[in-house]
Amino acid sequence: MDAEDDRQERRLNGVYDQKQEDVAMIRVKAPGGVATPRMLEAFAVAAERWGHGKGHFRTRGRYSSAT
Repeated sequence: MDAEDDRQERRLNGVYDQKQEDVAMIRVKAPGGVATPRMLEAFAVAAERWGHGKGHFRTRGRYSSAT
C-alpha cells in the first residue's frame, strides 16, 4: 500500500491529516446525534491517550441541551 492508498483508507475510517506534522483529526458520528455517557467517556479516554488531554466537539446543525 502506498502513501496515497493509506491516506484514502484512513479518510474512509474518519481519520483526517492536518497541516501540522503528526497531527490528525478523528471524525466520529453519534447515532441520531446523541452521545451517550459511555461514548463521552470513550472520547475522553481517546483525548487523554492521543490528544494531550484535549478534545474538540462541534455539530453540523442545531443542537439542544436539557437544562
